[in-house]
Amino acid sequence: MNSLRLSADPEERKIGPRDWSPDLIDALRRPLPSPVSAPPSSIDKGRFQAAAPLDRHAENRLRHANRRPSRLGLAPDDRRFWIDPEDRRVVELKQPTAAALALLGTAITTVAEISLDPPFATPSKADDAFEALHLRIWRPGFDPEYGVRFYWEPNGTTRETHPYEVTERYSWEERGDRVMTPEFCPLSTRYDAERGAPFARVMYRRAHAKLDPSVRHVVRVEDRLFGHESCAAHGVGTAADLLFLDHRRYWQRHLLAFETDPDRLGRYLRNRAAETNRRRPELMDFQTGRAVLNSVFTMQELIGRLSVSNTRLTTILRPVEMSDWLPPDPEE
Repeated sequence: MNSLRLSADPEERKIGPRDWSPDLIDALRRPLPSPVSAPPSSIDKGRFQAAAPLDRHAENRLRHANRRPSRLGLAPDDRRFWIDPEDRRVVELKQPTAAALALLGTAITTVAEISLDPPFATPSKADDAFEALHLRIWRPGFDPEYGVRFYWEPNGTTRETHPYEVTERYSWEERGDRVMTPEFCPLSTRYDAERGAPFARVMYRRAHAKLDPSVRHVVRVEDRLFGHESCAAHGVGTAADLLFLDHRRYWQRHLLAFETDPDRLGRYLRNRAAETNRRRPELMDFQTGRAVLNSVFTMQELIGRLSVSNTRLTTILRPVEMSDWLPPDPEE
């Protein structure tokens, strides 16, 4: 973590959380933790448009089919089904059941939320995994202008916050001088796109998975798809596609994480500037790469700023092995 000696002048010591970021180079040296078991994956929400308006009988059948046994974390039955009173072709299901998706059949999907709940042994291990994944995770279509943002909801109000809280401590390495250090705060929710974006990834901590309270201390990863084009591009264009979705294959394609080192990044930037393809490292590569890495919070922002095409990612970055984070194989 970065630290800074405090000035004796009280006015100069007013440093906000946004002035802090972790040392990304040191953070990437720590391995990504693995879940204690294969994480469950589920459909958290879906909005569909049927070919024809639903009559009262079809509505009641669908409402009854989407009921689940009462469990912690699930939405109440009266909130798990919604039909648009103005356009009765449009229905929304929270935690849709297989029976409800089967009834909808070929109804097109306009909104889908696909979630993954990797479990960990203790809350502190889940917090460490949340931070490590936040620094490494990447998704295509990221908007660098929006960046990665964190929001917290204390007392029912939503406010933008920062993933690293500034705390004050004494450092014996600095001979007892007071220093400021950022500590990761896992209470907030991570967003990488604005509301209504075609594709957004949301991350937050939960005490247990929604559909299975026995799965404890989870780091929830949600892919939120908005609009039929986005849903179809991700292979869930209809309710039937969601019903038969291969969750392991989906996350295998979309749950991507990367690491890099200053030498590799600096060599790429030097070659791009000189329009060369030299592989021999030079002395300034490390300094250049370190300066660039220290200017960003996450690998997601680094890739967005570099404007690197998907085909060139592996020339600069090292893919992180994510097999432990994938749902179980349905064929096993």
